[in-house]
Amino acid sequence: MAGAIALALVFCAASVVVYVAIPAAMGKPRPRRFDSLEALRAAAILFAPVWVLLVGHVLWALWGLASEFNPSVQDGDLRWHALAFVGLITSLGALISAPLALIRVWTTERQTRTAEQGHMTDRISKAVEQLGTEKTVKVIEEGESVEKTLPNIEVRIGGLLSLERIAQDSVTYDRGRDHVRVMEILCAYVRENAPASTARDDNPRYVWEAALAKAEEELSKDIEDKVQRHSEALELAHQRTGLKPSDLEWGGAATDWAASLPKPRQDIQISVSILGRVDKRVSRRPEGVIQAGICDGDQLGTRPDV
Repeated sequence: MAGAIALALVFCAASVVVYVAIPAAMGKPRPRRFDSLEALRAAAILFAPVWVLLVGHVLWALWGLASEFNPSVQDGDLRWHALAFVGLITSLGALISAPLALIRVWTTERQTRTAEQGHMTDRISKAVEQLGTEKTVKVIEEGESVEKTLPNIEVRIGGLLSLERIAQDSVTYDRGRDHVRVMEILCAYVRENAPASTARDDNPRYVWEAALAKAEEELSKDIEDKVQRHSEALELAHQRTGLKPSDLEWGGAATDWAASLPKPRQDIQISVSILGRVDKRVSRRPEGVIQAGICDGDQLGTRPDV
């Protein structure tokens, strides 16, 4: 008996080594978080040698009991013989049902995960549908009632907040599997509904820098001294734009220009706010890193209300 236990322990240790070594050799990293299916697989691999030894031991005992059976023995011995046989059969049935129960648990878990993934897909699809909703309103133009199609801002905001909730749930329960996808949807929504092509390009800072660079280039052919060339370039840029370097400081023309920008549409503002609320818990994970430049340039002509 002691030898069988020692052999079972040796097989368990070998199973652990195989379980750890095979994925490492194949270049597959272990999941960082607890995975129920992975736990079931590990338990099956770990206890498989023990199960095989127990089944073999029970079968061997049954064979020995059957080979030693003698109908001519006394009733008391026959009774104990029958009880031993029933006990071994019961043990064998329990051992055979163990892997079947494990398979049933495995199948149930897979079905549950499939249902969860389908539910998540439905949630994303419904939220994306809400992002494209429109409404028809009647307006008076030149004394006539005209129907116009406008974005349904209320429904779109609901879709945006639903996407944010999906991203948060994905980080909490699904290792951020859908987090980046949701962020990409939000960025695409901002790009399509507030493109940089519609932004104002009269930013005083950009106008001044472009005029100064052009003046520097024009004067570089005639003036070699850098200080003199820069001084005359400043004067030339001022004549062409009416601006001066002090206008770019706080309280100058650039500040007035920024204050004159229109506020973004409410759904666009909420999209940008959601992108700014990226969960810090996933900022260190590759699948959770959202580059700040994804949506750069889409709001150059609007003034975020944040």
